[in-house]
Amino acid sequence: MNLCDYQEISALKPSKVKDSEILDFLIDNAIGKENAVPGSKIAQVFGYDNSSQVRIHIRRLRNNKNIDLKIGSSSKGYYLPREDEEMEAVKMLFEKTLSHIETLINQAPSVANILHKAIGYHYKKADKTANKQLRFNDKMELEYAKRFAEKEQQ
Repeated sequence: MNLCDYQEISALKPSKVKDSEILDFLIDNAIGKENAVPGSKIAQVFGYDNSSQVRIHIRRLRNNKNIDLKIGSSSKGYYLPREDEEMEAVKMLFEKTLSHIETLINQAPSVANILHKAIGYHYKKADKTANKQLRFNDKMELEYAKRFAEKEQQ
């Protein structure tokens, strides 16, 4: 689908827009940083009055563990980074997040402890396996995988 095909979607009521439709739109129109689409344009395509709803969709997509895509953002808009752009996209998200945390703590120092607890909670829940790597539950699984890999290399 190209951008024009999505104009038909704007007839939908915004509340009916699904995260998957936003993701499909990005897949079709925003691969690579140079093809970033402004949140205001995405909002217009999907019939939203402003980009705040788009930010909500993007946040949910970024937090969805079933989606193996990163969503980058720049001053030009949202995009799906190519493999060579992924680290830059993560770095930009990290810097933006860190800036928000610093601002929050400067304006309300008492929230630092709450943030610390929240980060600890989410860290414990996080899958710490690097992207596209296997995760082994015990030593036996690891040994089995090593033997299998050795056989494949022979």
